[in-house]
Amino acid sequence: MPVRSQDVTARTIETQVAVIGSGPGGAEVAIQLARRGIRVTVLESGLDMFDPFANALNEAEYVGRRHRNADTPEQFQQYLPANYQGLNRVREFGGTGNTWTGKWRSFSAADVAPRAWVPHSGWPIDYGDLDAAYREVIAAYGLQLGADHPRDAALTRGARAFADAGFGVVEYFNQGKTYRSKDALLAAEGATLSILLDATAVRLTLDEAGTHLAEVTCKGRSGDELSVRCQHAVLATGGLETPRILLSNHHQRPTGLGNGHDLVGRFLQDHPKIQNAELTPGPLLRRHNRAVQLLRAPRRCLCLAPGEADRRKHELLDTAVFIKAKYQSVRDVLANRLKGEPIMIDGRKCWTRFNVTYASEQAPNPDSRITLSTTPDALGVPRMVVDWRFTDLDRRSFTQSAELLARRFRETGIGVIDYGHGETTELGESMDAAHHIGTTRMGAHPREGVVDVNCTLFEVPNLHIASSAVFPTGISYSPTMTIVALSRRLAGHIARRLAVVPTSGSMAAS
Repeated sequence: MPVRSQDVTARTIETQVAVIGSGPGGAEVAIQLARRGIRVTVLESGLDMFDPFANALNEAEYVGRRHRNADTPEQFQQYLPANYQGLNRVREFGGTGNTWTGKWRSFSAADVAPRAWVPHSGWPIDYGDLDAAYREVIAAYGLQLGADHPRDAALTRGARAFADAGFGVVEYFNQGKTYRSKDALLAAEGATLSILLDATAVRLTLDEAGTHLAEVTCKGRSGDELSVRCQHAVLATGGLETPRILLSNHHQRPTGLGNGHDLVGRFLQDHPKIQNAELTPGPLLRRHNRAVQLLRAPRRCLCLAPGEADRRKHELLDTAVFIKAKYQSVRDVLANRLKGEPIMIDGRKCWTRFNVTYASEQAPNPDSRITLSTTPDALGVPRMVVDWRFTDLDRRSFTQSAELLARRFRETGIGVIDYGHGETTELGESMDAAHHIGTTRMGAHPREGVVDVNCTLFEVPNLHIASSAVFPTGISYSPTMTIVALSRRLAGHIARRLAVVPTSGSMAAS
């Protein structure tokens, strides 16, 4: 069972790989390495339940647009216990994944290619490598995606009809239940995998030559320190905390670890979204609503976007619309029926309209960033300063894409959408999705990124990152599948560095 750091008798422990963070990325790396016989220690800042002390360590200062918080009037997580609502990060065994009920969606080859109208776009990774990792994740997690999981007839008909109407059609797998990386870690715990709770990484120390990481110092709420000596370390702490850790470790390198070119913390992106738009369906959507709406999870379904030709013609960022039934009381349904709106039925539930989430990619912007405050947290680590910014491209694309989709919905018979005040909306009306992207981006060269194509720091070759912090760009939604795929790929890279030959089936399941 996981133990708290203060209950460890030895104040210095040794391991082959230290994984900092137990969310989806950290769990994937740790489990895959442990299955290869590599000794792994997972260091989790929180406890095995919600803990106010640990979550207070996440508090940040905002100098730009704020992310969601507990005081946000419109919560996006009302299905969760009150403690979690409004949080954009959770320090707890299992990480923020404990609150994620998500959508598994992969990037396409076009998504990682450079786009002339999007500055700093393009991934250096070979898409074939990324796709191979996706296929492993699909098999391991039982996702009903790809050629091995043929579409059902309703999905096939809907995809064809929407594509014929000129829309981009993107498949994803709706999980519909919280992601439980903690359960997978507990199942894998044993001789090669140990888990420490209340173990916040406060210092990363390089070796005497100053080239490689030698030790991770952790601190618990009692103030006691524990040193973890390791051959490799993985930061799996998300897109906000990861740059904070690197920047705050300036005792050996004045600008922080991996920050020789002033890139750590820059290019902060999210997925701005409008959550509760309403769609009155037309005949096309009524015929094919099962293909797009979020119900009866887990299941494979579709989201809609502007077509590729429209994106290129109008130089738009990636956007997507997710649709689900707006179940109503019999009284409301009958009232809408009197207005001429057809009734749709799902088992014993009925509705006449749909709820819509409209989400957008954000362009990489070096001035949107994380820096450090002069105010420390309870463990003495400087708090982060969040300066989340939008560009003119973000604003134009958000509004133009929304209007384009609304017009095409109406013209093709999908229906009439109301974003809150009609068929248009502005970026200023959006909310973040708590998807923190790009702050330690992947590059082909140290002047272009913090990590290389293996998610390894250019400047510290045994320090790695497993989170969406490495994404150069983020498509419109759903980063988790790519986080897990890159983390699985990173595990293979570390294993090769340690000269470990994988055993049969070691990559076959999670």
